[in-house]
Order: sequence, then structure tokens, then C-alpha cells
Amino acid sequence: MDSQAREFRSKVSALVRRDPTEPYPEELRQEAVAYARSQMTRGVSGCAVAEALGMCTTTLRRWLLAGEGAELSDGHEPYFVQVEVAESEPPASGLRLVSPSGWRVEGLAFSEAICLIRQLP
Repeated sequence: MDSQAREFRSKVSALVRRDPTEPYPEELRQEAVAYARSQMTRGVSGCAVAEALGMCTTTLRRWLLAGEGAELSDGHEPYFVQVEVAESEPPASGLRLVSPSGWRVEGLAFSEAICLIRQLP
């Protein structure tokens, strides 16, 4: 553990927090994020940085994501990405066959469903 990580740990242990869920001061968050970014650009993993700082990996990742931009210098993608949900049209007619393991075939005519069922083991 290097001197910056040791110094961060000593500042955290010197904090007087009445409640463990109380947020860290912004100054300490910024210090941890700056340290993490500098270490990660050198190839140190986020897990190793969090361990050196004596904190939870998830907390460090959240702090990194809350900073400028959502890109992490360790190459990982953010947890959430925006998606577009498109509505799909159900088959106009036909049967649906759903297996116990979850696969499904939709839009079959009755004769096609019978043929498929006969082919199943």
C-alpha cells in the first residue's frame, strides 16, 4: 500500500460519523476518485484500488461513475446503459408452442404445431 492510500485510510478512520450510512465528505470522495483514476491508468484494477483504500469496490465504482462522464479508466462499461424498447407485433394468427425449458415457437398453423410436437423427443 502506498502513502496516498495510507493517508486516505487514516482520514477515514479519523472521521466522526454517527451513522455508518452517513455519506463520506465530498473532499474525501474526490481524493479517492483522483487516486483511483491515477492508479487505474497505470493498470491497477478497480478491486485492488478499493482494497488499498479500505473501501467497498461497489462504492468506489459508484463514486467514479458519479464523477465527470460515465466512462471508467479501467475500461469497464457503466452498469446501466440507455436502451430503446420496441413494441413487437404478435403473430396475426397461429398457435404458440412453449417448451418446459423456455424456448418458444409462435405463429404456427395447427397442422404445423402437430408436426413439430411429433418430432420432439
